[in-house]
Amino acid sequence: MLEGRVGRSYTLQVRTPRRVQAVEGITLTPEPGGYRLQVRFEGEGTGYVRRELRLPLE
Repeated sequence: MLEGRVGRSYTLQVRTPRRVQAVEGITLTPEPGGYRLQVRFEGEGTGYVRRELRLPLE
């Protein structure tokens, strides 16, 4: 579960030896040992919104 401000993107790192599948609204960039994720938060207004993130692994 993530929270962020509407209209903003946040960077997260995922460390895994497995391959991460694409998810809508997430930009994946492979890195040694895992991935860098850009997570965008959409919604109305200017406050914070909550987003559930599930990353399918292969």
